[in-house]
Amino acid sequence: MDRCASSTGSLRSTASRVLRGAHEKGGVEGRVGYFRRNYLTPVPRVATLEDLNQQIAGFEERELNRRIGSRIRTIGQDFAREAPHLLPLPREPFETAMALTSIRSSGSHSCRTPRSLR
Repeated sequence: MDRCASSTGSLRSTASRVLRGAHEKGGVEGRVGYFRRNYLTPVPRVATLEDLNQQIAGFEERELNRRIGSRIRTIGQDFAREAPHLLPLPREPFETAMALTSIRSSGSHSCRTPRSLR
């Protein structure tokens, strides 16, 4: 096999590996949008973060019984089949935000921002 044919085969196999999961990003973003439109619009009124977490847990529970399109299984049934194949959560928790302090002429101000905005 010559060098050109070898590199072309390599590119083809790399491209197929990359493209296999390429369609998943839009699907995940679509589900996030679905959840936001159906459960977080209008913005829920809560007194504490714990109240919001309890409301979201209730929304998630309802979703387990929903079927997507014409699928024969519910979301909960599909998740039950997939769950044994998922990796365990990390043993140690990790920070999902970072603390920032800015200095202004009128004093300092602290805030927390998601890590994704770094």
